[in-house]
Amino acid sequence: MAVYTQLTTAQLELLCEPFNLGEVVSFRGIEDGIENTTYFVDFSRNGEIEETVLTIFEYLSADDLPFFIELTTKLAERGLAVPCPYRTVEDNAVVYFEAKAALLFPRAEGGHVTQPTADQCGQAGEFLAAMHLSHVRPPSLHHVNTRGLGWMQRTAETIYQGLETAEQELVDQQFADHLQHLDSISSLPSGIVHADLFHDNALFHDGQLSAVIDFYFSATDVFLLDLAIVANDWCWDERHNDYDAQKLQQLVSRYHAVRPVTSQEQSLWWLVSRVAMMRFWLSRREDELQQTGRRLKSAYQLRRRLAQLIAHPSDIAQYC
Repeated sequence: MAVYTQLTTAQLELLCEPFNLGEVVSFRGIEDGIENTTYFVDFSRNGEIEETVLTIFEYLSADDLPFFIELTTKLAERGLAVPCPYRTVEDNAVVYFEAKAALLFPRAEGGHVTQPTADQCGQAGEFLAAMHLSHVRPPSLHHVNTRGLGWMQRTAETIYQGLETAEQELVDQQFADHLQHLDSISSLPSGIVHADLFHDNALFHDGQLSAVIDFYFSATDVFLLDLAIVANDWCWDERHNDYDAQKLQQLVSRYHAVRPVTSQEQSLWWLVSRVAMMRFWLSRREDELQQTGRRLKSAYQLRRRLAQLIAHPSDIAQYC
């Protein structure tokens, strides 16, 4: 269950009234979220239906949101498929239900795909490259990555004694390699990254990418990390426990056609792909061990993938 905050019709109407979108004619909670509560809300005004998405933040405060509002607005203005929040009649994006902040977005056409095709992986690569290039156009944004190396080290230390021996060995190996190459990773091209672009954070309509959503882990970090996060989710063949070569080729080559991957980035793919896998494995494993109350995704798949990448390093130079 991911609808943590239950709303009545009256509460929903009161919450959304400042947006002046008309009468609420229908709404329903969405069960597939993890961090936040999400509702689809339909408004009617002058005979026209406006389909929207309401997000109520269970962990982020209103002070955390201005960056995400500015980022999505900026990306939408530059023509990327990113919904940006509605504004109230007083030009505020944030509204409140009790002590929780909320944002209202236009609902994009399309839906999630369960198994991305090679072409859809390529479209994700093109989007990601365009987003990364948008960072260099003023005004640039900056936001600290709250799930970076420091967070990974603290999380690993907290749960280390609860891990199996094989898991502890993965942690030890990954941190040893990460710290050894830290200066090289830190010198890679960087800017604002999505940092959570799993395939369920993208919508497709008639086979075309219609929206990228959930920018709430976006931060300043190396661009290669973003590419690795997408590769590790969109391009992984679970049956063979390895990348699907065709999907990875489409992702990387079409990214490279928009923002060329540097030779330094190519040389560090073997490690950054593991950093990306480690970050999400630790998050899921922490939830399992500490029973945080969030909706759980299994950590086991990511453990298998991380072990595979450590045992059999990957290379993307052939696709660039």
